[in-house]
Parts: sequence; structure tokens; C-alpha cells
Amino acid sequence: MNHLIIGTAGHVDHGKTCLIKALTGIDTDRLEEEKRRGITIELGFASIVLDDGRQAGIVDVPGHEKFIRNMLAGAGGIDLALLVVAADEGVMPQTREHLEILCLLGVHHGVVALTKTDLVDAEWLELVTEDVRGEVKGTFLENAPIVPVSARTGEGLAALRAELTRAAAAVEEKDLSRPFRLPVDRVFSVDGFGTVVTGTLTEGSVRTGDEAFVYPDCGRAKVRNLQVHGKDVEEAFAGQRVAINLAGLKKEKLDRGDTVAAPDSLEVTQLLDVWLTAVRGSARRLESGLRLHLYHGSRAVLCRLTLLGQDVCAPGEGAPAQLRLDEPLACRNGDRFVVRFYSPLETVGGGVILDARPRPHHRKDAAAAAAALDCKAHGSPADKLALALREQSPRCLTAAQYAALLGLGEAETRALLADCGGAVSLAPFSGEKEAAWVGADWLDALKARGEALLDEYHAANPFFAGMPRDELRAKLLGDGCPAPEAVLRCVLARGGFAEEKELVRREGFRVYYTQAQQKQRDALLSAFEAGGFSPPENDALLSGADRETVRQMLRALCAEGRIVLVSPQFYMDAAFVARAKAAFAALQAEKGPVSLADFRDALGTSRKFALPLLEYFDRKGVTLRKGDLRTLA
Repeated sequence: MNHLIIGTAGHVDHGKTCLIKALTGIDTDRLEEEKRRGITIELGFASIVLDDGRQAGIVDVPGHEKFIRNMLAGAGGIDLALLVVAADEGVMPQTREHLEILCLLGVHHGVVALTKTDLVDAEWLELVTEDVRGEVKGTFLENAPIVPVSARTGEGLAALRAELTRAAAAVEEKDLSRPFRLPVDRVFSVDGFGTVVTGTLTEGSVRTGDEAFVYPDCGRAKVRNLQVHGKDVEEAFAGQRVAINLAGLKKEKLDRGDTVAAPDSLEVTQLLDVWLTAVRGSARRLESGLRLHLYHGSRAVLCRLTLLGQDVCAPGEGAPAQLRLDEPLACRNGDRFVVRFYSPLETVGGGVILDARPRPHHRKDAAAAAAALDCKAHGSPADKLALALREQSPRCLTAAQYAALLGLGEAETRALLADCGGAVSLAPFSGEKEAAWVGADWLDALKARGEALLDEYHAANPFFAGMPRDELRAKLLGDGCPAPEAVLRCVLARGGFAEEKELVRREGFRVYYTQAQQKQRDALLSAFEAGGFSPPENDALLSGADRETVRQMLRALCAEGRIVLVSPQFYMDAAFVARAKAAFAALQAEKGPVSLADFRDALGTSRKFALPLLEYFDRKGVTLRKGDLRTLA
């Protein structure tokens, strides 16, 4: 079932609360001051059974301009707006402001109720109806029904209920696969139960026993109990007014503006990239440097505005912007927000969060940042994904992470990734069931970089069969890639490379020796074989004019495993190193711990070569030294 919230909007004393009571029998004014003054100060809540049997929640918001913050705390979860205009007064300042707020928050469905019709005649009612129709032109309510109604006489209530039912049927089904989220608008405690929070469940579903986190920084808790419309339930769904009994947190730690959500499901940030829209008809222009009040969910924080790519955002226009917040905010890409002027308080704009983890933008990159944000705000889902793939590599995100980044459903995002030629799954290369995805452009750039690295390596090391794989991975990806081996395998699979054991080379590269070089190589091998345990020293080998060629040959023979660099002074034939190890083992078996002198004599060499050989064995973990004696480790 598609659960939904109906939210009232309209000027103070236009009959919102009386209308709800007439529709539901519930008086949403619960405070003594509200009853004494005859106005709604705090949010009020009720439930209504529509004509099709569906039960909807109703949020009654304050109309007085002094209580706009409370209105905004309840407006974030509205699916269907009930704009209330008193027939005897018509459109008033808070009517316009509430309507602008609903537009900025992305509400798409609604009904207009003309209340107090028992106080006016038919001619006046017709004039007010035309006035309202002109006021809502260009908004989501342009074609909405305008229903005359009187809460006192009951006239029009049935027609209003029928229109609410029709409008509710058009509200889109919610994606319950997303992690749950509930912006808190009330916090209290109940004897024997502890802390209780209420709010509109805006996303996902939550069950008793679920783990929760209270953002931005209150900590973890467990869902002990759930209520919807005053009744205990095992599970609550997006679109319902919910009371959550939280175990593990004291009431004093929580406040309106916090958000109860699935752990690790929201970004906590003090910097936002947004698409900002200035309200129509405002007397104020939005300029960089302005201090503003930002309203998101049930939270309000101060922020400073920086426009990107332009200096001014005129009324009715939109612009890419960055907001620097004074306090942490828990949010997700795609969330809606409203901004009000610092002083005096009046609504001046709002929009959508495009990036909750941006880097700070500077004047030199403002144009590029503006273009990227324009794509995120107005591009097709495929365009947005292509941009995300370029921006996020090398983070290697999963489909669920890309869905959160784009503000799309996970199923839609998986389909986009599968159809997008610019997305490459790392699953075949990582063996993971949950595939991570990277951009094809990024992989192509890595491929070109890898080819260049290997070309440089082959030029500097012509006698090496290839670059060690670990070295190539480190130079190509550094420390910033979370799945370096899978990415490297993916790059190598794009062609142009060849692998042999733990070496990587350019496809087509082969070690080539001229006739003279081959002769020199054979001479080196013969010298090491003849030298045995007293091999030629490096200084002697590198004394000729061709020392650079000899140096490269020595390193290549070492990489091939033909010789071993025992110390900076000399290499030794690998077969003789193995024989030295066997000789050490035989000595230990015969005499116990081995001394340098015994080892030297067993090899028939001098201390000059025997000691570095033992120290080499120590470094490699072959032997263990205790004083002047050694044993096999």
C-alpha cells in the first residue's frame, strides 16, 4: 500500500485546524496557549480514512509568520498539500509563502480548500476563487481542484474528501528498498518506556528491533517499539506518521532537527553543492556572501551562500551554488531544502542538494563546477551517471552507493549501470558478488598511463622481461584506490599488455641482445660460475666503458633468478647461493650452531665473501644469529 501524508498550508486563522477537525474529528491544537490564542503554534497531527479506504496522516502546520520554522519542520514529508484559503479574506502573505515553500520542497500533488464559505455570498466566493486560481498559476496547484467548504456547517466536506482521495491516488509509490529515515519533530519520554521521537517516515521501512543511528551525532540506538496513529505496529513504512521508542539514548541527548535513520545511511556534512532557486516575486536578490537560514527536514542551521558561475540569482531564477553550514547536517543527495533571509526572516529560496560531499570551490574552477552542477540538476539519469562515474573514480562504488549519490532508486541505478557503455564492473576481476563500478574513461586513462610507464621502463631496462606487477600497481594507482588489484586486472584486460609470472610488459616487447651484448652476457654468467663462492666484485665488473650496459645486465640476470645480489659489493651465482645454504644445514647437523670460521672453511672462501653471505641469510630469515653463532631459523 502507498502510504502518504497530507499537509495543510495557508495563512494564520484561515481555518486549517477547524477543517481538519471537521474532516477527522481530531483537534490538532494540543497546547493550552494554542487553544487560548486560537492559532496553531506547534505541529498537529491527525489521521483520515479516505473514500477508497486508505488511511492517510495529516500534518497541521502553523500559519503565523512567526512559526514558519515549525511549519517547515512538518512540511518536509508532505506528499499531498491541502492549501487552505479563507473565503472572507482571500490570498494573504503566508498563503503565498507557504505555497512557495511547497514548490521548493518538490510537492507535486494538492487540493485547494476555500474555507469559511458560510461567511460570504456567491459573488464574493467567485471573485476569491478567481484570485486563488491566478495565484497558483505556474505552480503544481495550477490545475488542482478548488473546493468551497465550511467546517461550521459541513457544506463541501464530502466533495473535499472525494478530491483528496482522487489526488492521493496520483501520488507515486514510494521506494521502500531505501534505508529508513525519520526527521524528528517531537521528542518526549514515557514512564516505563524511555525516549520517544515522532516524525514522518520519509524513506524506507523500519521494524521493531532494528538498529538506528540518531544523526548528526547522538549515537546508536535500537528500535524498541513503533506506533502509527497511536497503535502498536511491528513495521512502519515511508509516508506514515510514526512514533519510535528508542532504547539506549536519553531524551536529553535528542532534539527536534535530529534524524533517526539506518546506520551509515546519511552523510554528515557542513558543505553542500546545491541547485538554488529564488522565490518568485521576492524583493531580494540572492548574492554570494549572504547569510541564510537553511531548513532541511526538521533541522534549521545557519549557512553562507556562494553562487557558482554567476554573481546574482534573481527572483524566479535558479543557479548552482555552494552552502557552507555553521553546524553539521545529516542529508543525502537529492534532498530538498528551503532558505530564509537572515534578518528579517522571510523565505527567499530553496532547492535540491546535489552533492553532500563536495570539495570547496574557488573562483578559478567556478565555471567547471557550475557546469557539473547544472548536469546534476537538469541532466538525464544517464548523463548524471556518466558525470558521477567521472567524478567518483577511483572510489569504486557499488550500485547502492551510486543510487544514493544520484538520488535514484537502486533498481533504476543498476539498470543504468548495466546499459551504460561508460560503466565497467569490477566483479569479474575481484570475485566479489556485490559489484563495484568505475568509469570506462578513467580506465582508458589508466591504460594510457600504464602503457607510458611500461614504455619508460622498457627504455631504461632493455634486458628486463617486464616491470614487477606490484611496482606497476603502486605507480599507476598509488594509495587512493580501494580495490587496486581488481582495477589493475581490469586495466590489463583492456589490451596492449602481456603478463608473465609476476611481470608485466607492453604487448610486443621482447628482450633483445645484439651479438656483442649476448657475448657479454654469456661472459658474465661464466665469470660468476667460475668464481663460485668468491665471485667477481661489482667495482671490477663496472670499471669498463660499457658499465651502464653491464649494470643493466646484472640487474636483469638478478630479476631472472640467475644471480643473487648478496651485498652492495657483489652478486653470486644463484646455484652457489643454494649450495651455501645446503652447506650451512650440513654443518649445523654435524656440529650444532655454526660459526663464521666454520662456514668460511666449508665453502673454501674468504671472510670477505662468507660474512656478507651469512648476513644475507639473516636478512632473508634463513638463519638466526645468537652472538657469534648461527642456526637455521
